[in-house]
Order: sequence, then structure tokens, then C-alpha cells
Amino acid sequence: MGKIHREGRQWKAPTEWEFNDQDREQFGKSFWRMPHRLLDDGTWAALWRDGGHAVPTVAAVLCLHHWPGKRMPSVLSLRRLARLAGMARSTAARAWDFLRDVGLLTDDGPKPDDDGRKVRSDGRCRTYHMDRRLYPLNQDERWGKVPAYAFYGGHIAVLPTLAIRTVYLAICGADPVRDRHLLYQCVTNEGTWSDEEQVERAVTWYRSCRPLSASKLATMTGINRHAVVCALKLLLHPASGYIERGPADDAFGARGGKWYAPLAPVHWTPETLNNPAGVKAIRARLRHPPATRPQLMEDVA
Repeated sequence: MGKIHREGRQWKAPTEWEFNDQDREQFGKSFWRMPHRLLDDGTWAALWRDGGHAVPTVAAVLCLHHWPGKRMPSVLSLRRLARLAGMARSTAARAWDFLRDVGLLTDDGPKPDDDGRKVRSDGRCRTYHMDRRLYPLNQDERWGKVPAYAFYGGHIAVLPTLAIRTVYLAICGADPVRDRHLLYQCVTNEGTWSDEEQVERAVTWYRSCRPLSASKLATMTGINRHAVVCALKLLLHPASGYIERGPADDAFGARGGKWYAPLAPVHWTPETLNNPAGVKAIRARLRHPPATRPQLMEDVA
């Protein structure tokens, strides 16, 4: 590794973080408990509208690496943050500054080196705390699961636009079913349902309790409705496999409404994700997927 000379002193050249199987395994089961409150009270929309289109995605990455009540600050490099969010380092830095300025992030400065001195360099590890408001405030508050594998698997980074990423994260956070297997164990132990088919009915019923529409997602995210419809069209396409949907129960006042829920997208290899040409090809395929079935824009409205 080379050296960087600044003002007569030697600084070790920063390491460029890349997607790898080790981090994917380490963070694969982690997730951010995203409160439904952020979507309902306009906080998530305000991040998009006031801070810039990159702020919601950056905030999700930072919340994944922190948790409420943590005494020691979390550590994350700007290079890793930008790579996980799928954006330029300067864009991630501006989003970081906005979150700090509005009080949602406490910047503790660069990570100290082995001698306890602050290391000065753009892109080296930074230490921070996230505000408690970005997490459930009590055990009774509703929340959705934003999985870390969506970032460390490259699923977020390969999405073509920031609007699509923000809509996908909102769907993850709004999903009332956090763990299908846990739900299956609970209902089986209680003896209410005994097979997978009936558990699927329970999952559908839970999701019908929180129907979504393009207009409601537009309100939650701060994105105009047409862009939300385009995002849903891409995310729903079988070639991408990011989300699924189903009809909502009319008993909840959602006449003709639908529910949306995240799926486990296609697994991308680190070699593909670390190759700019490979990422560009994935985004092109997501923008113009093969015609597997007709899908009108009105179909997702």
C-alpha cells in the first residue's frame, strides 16, 4: 500500500472497500428496525424533500451499523458508506452533513489511530451516533425490518435511481410481517394453523391490515406519484424480484387496494458488483427487463 505525502508528513493511503462474501455473511442477518412512525409522520418524506434524494438511503445504511443504547460510537468509512448506498463519495458526504445538521446524527470525528490521535483523511473511518428517534421508542411501537443483506448483497446499489431505492426501503419498513418463519412457529405452537398454506393466509391477512397504494407511497416518501408508479413497475417485474404484492382486505377500507412486501432479490457475486461494467449492465437490465409478461402502469397504481 502506498503513501500519501501531505505537508511534509506521510499518511497511509486509504483502502477502497469492495463487496465481499465475508462481510455479506457477517452482516447477512442484521437489520434496521425502521419505525412505521417515520413513514406516517412525514419524517421519511422530509429526508427526501429537504435533504436531497440521497439522504434516505444513506440514513438507512448508517442506522444499520448502529443501535439505540450503544455507548461506543459506531465506525464506518465514507468509502464503504458510498459503495453500499450505490452513490459517489461526495454525494454520501453531503447526505452525512445534512443528517448531522438536522440533529439526526452526532459526528464524533475520524476514528483515532493506534496512538489515540485522530487520523485525518477524506474517506477514512468516521465515528458517529444516530438519534434515538430513528429507532422504535418502546417495545409496543410498530416497526419494519430493513435487512442488511439488501445493502451488502448489492441489491440497493444496483437499483438504477435513488427514487427506486427510497420506495423499496419504504416498502421494507412498512411491511408488518417481519419474519415469516417466526410467524409460522408462533401459529403452529398455538395450534391455530398447522400447514404452510394456512400460514400464507395469515401472512396475507397481516399485510392486508396495512394496504398501500401509489398515492400513499408518494406521501410516505415525498416522491411524486408518477415516479412511484415507475418504481413499483420495476420492482415488481419478475426479472428483478424485489417485491411482491397481493389484494388487500376490503374490511380495512382498501377497496381494490393492494399490499406490497419485500422479497429476497437475485444474488449478485462480489466480482460482478465490484466491476463498474457489471453494475452498469445490471442497471440496464433492470431498466429494460425482458418481456416476460405484459404489465401496464395502471396495474400498479
